[in-house]
Amino acid sequence: MDQPGVEQVNPPVDHEISETPIAVALRSEVKDRVKDASTNGTIREMVVDSLTEVEVNRRAKLLESALDKRDQLYKELNGIKPDQVQCDANGAVANEFWTKGQAKKRQQATEKLNKLDKAIDKAVTDADYDNLKKVLDKLSGGGDKKED
Repeated sequence: MDQPGVEQVNPPVDHEISETPIAVALRSEVKDRVKDASTNGTIREMVVDSLTEVEVNRRAKLLESALDKRDQLYKELNGIKPDQVQCDANGAVANEFWTKGQAKKRQQATEKLNKLDKAIDKAVTDADYDNLKKVLDKLSGGGDKKED
């Protein structure tokens, strides 16, 4: 199989491959550590930590949404003005007059704000985020569906 003009060169062999290559040793060490982590609870802790972080982030976003909704409701409440205002000689408000419709609108806005405030308080003090979600959904129009 010799070809004319082509010299066959065999690589020199200085040593036999008797040592374990570093890559193989590293893989073996990783395998051992994964096995140890599985048996000593490290992986379980990591899963619990990960799931806890997911739930904490969900609750934080829910609370942020509730605070945004509260700001909106507060602005709406402050935008509901009396139909007439009487002032004294110094310009200070002496009397406010509300029509029935305007008074009812203000009462409903106040009730919504109070309901959301209570839900936020329960979420923060009692960790009742399910109630906060229900109240927030209802105030956002998502909780008015009737179940069959």
